Amino acid sequence: MTKQIVSANLQESNTQGILTIESEHEYMFAGRVFDFHVLATATNAFTYDVVMDISAVPNFVHLSAIDVKITGGPARIFLYEDAQTTGGTTISVNSLNRLSANTSNVTIKTLPTAVTLSGSEIHFDFIPNANNVGGSNSPSDGTGVNHTILKPNTKYILRIINNSGQNESMSIGMTWFEQVGRTYVEG
Repeated sequence: MTKQIVSANLQESNTQGILTIESEHEYMFAGRVFDFHVLATATNAFTYDVVMDISAVPNFVHLSAIDVKITGGPARIFLYEDAQTTGGTTISVNSLNRLSANTSNVTIKTLPTAVTLSGSEIHFDFIPNANNVGGSNSPSDGTGVNHTILKPNTKYILRIINNSGQNESMSIGMTWFEQVGRTYVEG
């Protein structure tokens, strides 16, 4: 069941009914929903890594979408927790509320120079050969992730491996929201 937050104005203007909205919608209005997208080219057997570095501030990052599209396949997509990385190119993170000046507490980098996957694989997806999907040459995609609350002060690696036998173009993106002022108890 999704938690609902009651609006400060308790009545809808036309029906005078009580207003409620989904939590994710409230976070959008509060300027706490973020995403990034990159375009990349991957040679055969190339591993493309995206680092999601979550700061130690007490915000809870809710990963709600991973979106990978590739012009061919097959390809594999992994999400690892507690990775160790150095270097990489910083990617711009966007607030989905374009009126908000809020910035994310997550840093995104692509192609780190050194990666140690010391943590757990927490998500896996497979992209089949695009030429076999519905008999067309349209891009294949590997999308989705179960809504996952990520740990503060932790690095995650989104790893895409192209096994198509040729160079492929990719579109990579992730969407998340940051919950502020909430305490979770392990249990």
